[in-house]
Amino acid sequence: MKLTLTHEELLETDFVYGDNTFKGINNGWPAILCNLKSLLETGRTLPPIYVDRVN
Repeated sequence: MKLTLTHEELLETDFVYGDNTFKGINNGWPAILCNLKSLLETGRTLPPIYVDRVN
């Protein structure tokens, strides 16, 4: 199986540079796709990840 994700018309503000967040296109999609891969391969999702919120 091959999955291709195309997210077009991105703005610089769509990206969030920080390791402690799932905000932003560059941080959110990898986490979602890794979880989907695990589900498809094993039938189980990855364990929840909790990230401290920085306000």
